[in-house]
Amino acid sequence: MQRVENEILSAAPTSLKMWTRYVDDVFAILKDRDVDGFLEQLNGKHEAIQFEMEKEAEGKLPFLDVMVKRVGDILVTSVYRKATHTDRLLDFGSDHPICHKKSVVKTLWNRAERVCSTEASLKEERSRLTRVFWANGYQNQVAKRWTAPQRRKIDRGETQTATTRITVPYVSGVSEVAARILNKKREEHRTQIQ
Repeated sequence: MQRVENEILSAAPTSLKMWTRYVDDVFAILKDRDVDGFLEQLNGKHEAIQFEMEKEAEGKLPFLDVMVKRVGDILVTSVYRKATHTDRLLDFGSDHPICHKKSVVKTLWNRAERVCSTEASLKEERSRLTRVFWANGYQNQVAKRWTAPQRRKIDRGETQTATTRITVPYVSGVSEVAARILNKKREEHRTQIQ
């Protein structure tokens, strides 16, 4: 895919101002007059790769879970949900580990923090999430505790160490053993620091 993408970009129209790809989704900015020709060019590069296109409507275009809005020459972003979205989350009263429920809250809250580019859209998204959490059984004080900004250790005068996160594929029977070993090493490291 990288080779094909490099070929595409080397032959792209000069009006192509932005090309961002996430897996098989592309967000591109180019002059309206060049769009149809560029799409035809893209679809002629490889028989197994066929692009479909969605144009902006009323200055807006959804990309993955982000709504991109054009305001003059500036792109403003907020959280996007499809029309079929139901706001149904993992119910707080369900028989699932509390860490899964906590993860639901933190993930949605962090997405709002990262996606919303204006204070107004962030405030609106936080308000919506508060209502959604409540509707799914998450009491306000629980959701607030999980969404409160985490104080960094350095704020309390403690030394902070760099953290590197590595994601590996799950392999049944192997991943559990690796997790136990790594968690043990992490705890040993923390003990040495203190």
